This record gives sequence, C-alpha cells and structure tokens, in this order.
Amino acid sequence: MALLEVHGLTKKFGGLTANEDISFKVNGGDLIGMLGPNGAGKSTLFNCLAGLYPATSGHVFFDGHEITDLKSYEVARRGMARTFQVYAASGDLSVVENVMVGCFMRTGSGFTAKDRAKDILKEFKLQHLSDYMLSEIPVAAKACYYGYCRRNRAEDAAFRRGSSRS
Repeated sequence: MALLEVHGLTKKFGGLTANEDISFKVNGGDLIGMLGPNGAGKSTLFNCLAGLYPATSGHVFFDGHEITDLKSYEVARRGMARTFQVYAASGDLSVVENVMVGCFMRTGSGFTAKDRAKDILKEFKLQHLSDYMLSEIPVAAKACYYGYCRRNRAEDAAFRRGSSRS
C-alpha cells in the first residue's frame, strides 16, 4: 500500500483551474520532486494535500485513510504537514524546544516530546546545540538546523509508526 495516494485531484478557483485530474502514488521511503514554472499549480497541490485548500474534486489517501476533507491540523495529526520555503523558528525557545514543537503533533506529554526531540537532534548530530537559544548558535549551525526543520517539522515516520499518542 502506498503511503500517499492521490486520485483525480482537481482544484479550481472560480473559473481558473489550478490542478486538473492529478493522480499519483508515493511509497514510504520514496523521495520525489515536483518541477514546474511559477504558476503551474505546485503549491496549490501541496496545499490541497495538506488540507490548507479544499479540493474541488478527487480523493487523497494518507497511510490508508482518506484525508480529502480534513482540515490542515487534522492532516498534520495523522503525520503529514506542509512546510513553507521560509521556516521561522522561534528565537524565544531553545533548539530542543523548537524541535519539540513538531513532536507535540504526536504526543501531549512534554516528557515524551523532549525525549523524542533529543533523539532527533542526536540523529542529526546537533545534540550539542540542544540547550542554546536559537539566537545564540552560529550561522552555519543554524543552516543545518533549518534544513532539518524543513524536512522533519511534524515528525519522522519512525516516531509516527512506533509510538502511540500519550
């Protein structure tokens, strides 16, 4: 079973059709890209998949469940979220607290979120920055941190599949 399946997705804004009859499947572990000129509908498609825009027609399935009509926060709780080109981490939080924000999509427990955030930082060899305020870390380290956050904002698949909501 595919992790993400899209069947006949169409999104119209009044008389403008941004996406028409889009269908594809993505298996777990796949890395895919989407290319196209400005205005081709790439962001609109991602917004429909993540529940930010309602699809005009078609169906979206994530991890075996239909998510077509879910709101963005409901889609995110299931394990899929849209990130934006510019990620604004909070300078008022430490590095580990910024990573914990994503972990709270899977748990309501601060202890569980902090443990998972520490594991994530260790996986990306950033654990030495854990207690620093974001404004205190070097520019090069921030670039690595931001790259991590864009890829893993809501949570990684191992955590999503390996733990239940506390």
